Amino acid sequence: MKSSATCIVVLPWLLSAACQGQPGRRVSLPFHVAMTPVAMERAPRAESAAGTEPSALLVRFDEAELSRAFAREMRTCFADVTTLSAAKAGALEAGQQAWVQEARAAGADLIVDATLTYDPAVTTAINASFWPNLALFALGGPFAWFIADRSYRCQGRLEVQVFDLGASGAAGEYAFDDASRVTRVDRQAEEASLNLVDRAALPHYVLSLLVPAGLVGAESAAVPDELRQAITAQLAGAIVRALQERSEDLARGAAVDFYPEGVHVEQDARGGRWLVGEFVLELGSGNASDLGEIKYRFDLGPFQRAGWGETRIEAHARSGGRKHHAFRIPLGSAAKVQVEVEQRDRFASRRTFTYPTAAERKE
Repeated sequence: MKSSATCIVVLPWLLSAACQGQPGRRVSLPFHVAMTPVAMERAPRAESAAGTEPSALLVRFDEAELSRAFAREMRTCFADVTTLSAAKAGALEAGQQAWVQEARAAGADLIVDATLTYDPAVTTAINASFWPNLALFALGGPFAWFIADRSYRCQGRLEVQVFDLGASGAAGEYAFDDASRVTRVDRQAEEASLNLVDRAALPHYVLSLLVPAGLVGAESAAVPDELRQAITAQLAGAIVRALQERSEDLARGAAVDFYPEGVHVEQDARGGRWLVGEFVLELGSGNASDLGEIKYRFDLGPFQRAGWGETRIEAHARSGGRKHHAFRIPLGSAAKVQVEVEQRDRFASRRTFTYPTAAERKE
């Protein structure tokens, strides 16, 4: 029985509470992800949306900008993020193998590969905010400048595939395949609304004293950059929210039959800190008879054996049941820990998980 002096410190990355918590607060997922630079592909020209007008504007997405925005968003919900180097000229497979090696050297658990498909053509139209903004225009002055009363549309779709490094075999082997894919998501962003301040040059402000703001500066030189930045932010945010919604897929993986449950940091009466929880093996698949070793490491150091604690079987007639394996890993002063778990199958399949250990005390 645990001492009554033991206090449990709950981390925001508990998988059982993934994507929940306080409003506006994201829940971290227990993985160190390595991100490839976002690839760019041109989409076929799409027909203009109803109610919009073709324009002479073209939006040009920037690979580096989108990669940075995507990485920023990913850092809000994953334990750690590494951005991989741009691929060198040459065969695609060779570039992917170089990414795998770089990701493993950084201690990553997963590789995230992203592709943006877009049509640079832009259409535009006034939007629903235009009509209420007429009242501000009638009052005069700059009030109407700050209402986003004109919308711009372009086609952009970001597709992301997540691959498990632990499932891809020995270092240097090709990892971007069905066997190692954990999940795949895509999201679209098609529209951004801009106000006069976003799009106008000095002459437009003068003209807006005579003409409603929504009719001024519709195709100004500032629009493509503003639209690109807005769509970039929308896509990055939408994809990260989609990955959070797939937290269970990420935890369970593709090539193993186990997943973490109830992982948290526990502090004992002497002030010692421990990573505590369970790994649960699904028994119904027939792939694995049991879990093998559990190891851990800090700061890319050598893996150390942890050993399992209590085990228990949860019987279930239809699924074959589950076997729970408790563990307890000493943390010391480490800020994060990488845990590797192996299952006993013919491939000795394994996965790694990375947990930050900066915790919040449970109220």
